[in-house]
Amino acid sequence: GLRFYPVPGDENNTWKVHQEVRSSLDPQQTAQYDAAYGALSAGIRTGDNSQIMAGIIQTADIQREFGAEVIPSKSRIDAELAYNRGHIFSWSMVPFLGAFFVMMPVFLVNLFRNQGRPLSFRNPFYSLGLLFHVSAFGMGIFAYVLRWIASGRAPISNGHESLLFIALAVALAGLIFELIYRMSVPAALGGLLTVIVLGVSMLSTFDPAIG
Repeated sequence: GLRFYPVPGDENNTWKVHQEVRSSLDPQQTAQYDAAYGALSAGIRTGDNSQIMAGIIQTADIQREFGAEVIPSKSRIDAELAYNRGHIFSWSMVPFLGAFFVMMPVFLVNLFRNQGRPLSFRNPFYSLGLLFHVSAFGMGIFAYVLRWIASGRAPISNGHESLLFIALAVALAGLIFELIYRMSVPAALGGLLTVIVLGVSMLSTFDPAIG
């Protein structure tokens, strides 16, 4: 069953299913928990939406009263909803690939025409590729911050999050070396490697859930 019900006064903030938590309740709490569970289960059984909503409201009141310490804040909930709905890391792969496909030809043309001299920002294709890379990196940073807010900690605690961090580090390194040398290839390869790392992070081997 779903662990909807906090154990009052538990130092570990344990939540249990209704049947398990009843032994930890005093008579007043038992009546409160039974009423919430009864309304919710009866509403689900009969398909009565108003009764289901009443049960949800009563259950939420219990959670706020006895389990407030582990209930996420509104900002964390909003951040997680935005993160999950936006799929920002996935979308950032598009401009990263755009940067690669624009900047690699710029590098090759510059190599043969100008012996690989530093590129000028006046070159429209070079500026476009750099804009792609910067935009994608900004998207990644925004998504990473949302995940940080939602989890309440630095998101580097599992394989998926570690790969997200590595992807952003690769993108940043490509951008830094690009701004230093202006050869087009650091940002191009940085964008491609970032896409590869992000793609690996999305494999079923890694759990993307925010714990």
